[in-house]
Amino acid sequence: MKVHSPFEVSYGRAHNALSYAVSTACCRLQAAGERRHLQNQNTSTKTIASLNQISVDFAFVIKTQLYNRPLTIISVSTGCFWIMMAWMLTQCERYSRSHLSGYEYFIDYIWFEVVTFFSIGYGDVQVETYCGRGLAIITGIVGTMMSSLIIALMGRRMQLSLSERRVNQVIAESQLSLRHKHAAARVLQYAWLTSRYKRNLSTVSQVQRRNVYIDMRQEQRNLLKAVISFRKSRWKLRMRMEEEDEFIAFRRSFTETEDRLHIVRTRQVQLKNQLLLLHDHINHLTTIVASCPVYYRTPSQDTINTVGEECRKKTM
Repeated sequence: MKVHSPFEVSYGRAHNALSYAVSTACCRLQAAGERRHLQNQNTSTKTIASLNQISVDFAFVIKTQLYNRPLTIISVSTGCFWIMMAWMLTQCERYSRSHLSGYEYFIDYIWFEVVTFFSIGYGDVQVETYCGRGLAIITGIVGTMMSSLIIALMGRRMQLSLSERRVNQVIAESQLSLRHKHAAARVLQYAWLTSRYKRNLSTVSQVQRRNVYIDMRQEQRNLLKAVISFRKSRWKLRMRMEEEDEFIAFRRSFTETEDRLHIVRTRQVQLKNQLLLLHDHINHLTTIVASCPVYYRTPSQDTINTVGEECRKKTM
């Protein structure tokens, strides 16, 4: 009769438990994916997916759920993983810590899963069998992958939307433009002060010349500082325009083009109304001229007065 060692028994139980848990989870996920897959198999979905060269399969459903509800999916999957791995560790380490009950085993190994999952590793709970060590390695790998996924999702959530980026872009551009204008104004101000002190050098007395010269040198230094500040502000404004988001620039150019087209259409409508009014005036004048008698010879002054009187009577 063959006697099985505790390691063989525990490993067999853990292997069977792992196979059963993994197969059950995969079947449930596959069933949920098939239900979602059947829901998505309408004509419009197939058409859009085929045009974008996307296959609406189980992987696409998982990615969609992870994109729409990331916190729920990660929390549920992580909790299920901890419970499943803690139960398998309990089966693997059953004979290594015989002085504890099964409930205490399970609680200790849930704690072990949590600290190993997040790569903390206090060392208060340890595994002794090779089966448990292998499960601990799997937990560390899955925990690292899940932590990277959480960081990526948090980074995506922290990104600014298009409207927020547009507002920040407009605020930054307005501040830089205002700073650029102030720098240009300071350049003109110090240039004018420098030229004024330079003109005053030839008009003041010899006693005051030194003071005026010192003031002129101070204004020249201020002018150089203002010129340097002006160049820096212009360079920052240019860099801001170059670093502008392409989609934001496209939206802004599209908006500007739409505004210009609106102005052109408004002017076209105004011109059309003026042409219609001019056409009405021309028709009215044509009617008046047609109702008056026509003379093929050069009329005299009396004839012109008579024709004008007749035309006025007809128009009244």
